[in-house]
Amino acid sequence: PTFPMIALIVGAIVNAIAGYILIPKLDITGAAISTTLATFVLMVITLYELIRLTRINPPYKDLIKLFLL
Repeated sequence: PTFPMIALIVGAIVNAIAGYILIPKLDITGAAISTTLATFVLMVITLYELIRLTRINPPYKDLIKLFLL
């Protein structure tokens, strides 16, 4: 039960730091980039935990193609 809380705290910290850096320079676009970056970090942390718990080997090539499109 502590993993979701820790992952959300990490995401919030990333969002706060990125927002502090990007918002003064890019205004609302900086806020959007900051939130997107924090959500991506949260997704990567969650994906790592999912792989660790289920011991599956996801198709990394397909995932990379998905993120690059």
